[in-house]
Amino acid sequence: MIRRSVLALLAVVALQTQAAAQTELGGAAVAFRPVYRLRYAGSVREQSGTWFGGEVEGRAGIVSVRVLGLAGSLSGDEDSANPPRTVRTTSVLLLLGPPLGFQAGLRADARHIETPAATSLWRLAGPAARVTQGLGIDGLEARIEAAVFPIRDVSSGYRLNSAFHVAVGVGWVPGRSGTVIRLGYDLARYDFSPEGSELSRLEQLGGLSLTLGLRTRL
Repeated sequence: MIRRSVLALLAVVALQTQAAAQTELGGAAVAFRPVYRLRYAGSVREQSGTWFGGEVEGRAGIVSVRVLGLAGSLSGDEDSANPPRTVRTTSVLLLLGPPLGFQAGLRADARHIETPAATSLWRLAGPAARVTQGLGIDGLEARIEAAVFPIRDVSSGYRLNSAFHVAVGVGWVPGRSGTVIRLGYDLARYDFSPEGSELSRLEQLGGLSLTLGLRTRL
């Protein structure tokens, strides 16, 4: 009985080791429909838009890397404090851990924002984590990602006090075709305060995303 238990345990470990040793590479097109909300001086203003871009994600053993790029515009409820803007953003995510289960690592974001009056550059970095769980159907999985950004560099007249990003979604890789379909919701929040003033500025960006692509094992 003990021998059978040991053999079964070794078999499980061998399967997990084999899965962790696999190498995967994928690319996808991404569409994002963000809603931007600004709370400033006791009022709330809202803008929306559609961003398009792509991502490349690779995994070698327990190391995963994803590079995501998006670009688009935001318009709607506009005034001098909330002008229309064009946005380009790039995100790099490095994680350690098995593809199904808990992964931890680092995330770095760069954002270029243009308005009729000015251009600002954001650079954010900090710890990140991802949890992926199978949903009982082959290829169907749920995922949640989170990141906080203690490293913050924003070229504007406001001091960024805190920033975080959370994403949840479901994905499907049907059979062995390698097709990736993922539907998600992203939410990011940025708390600002002007230099030398107690007046705060809260920015929130959230919306649905659709990812369509291919993934292959090497």
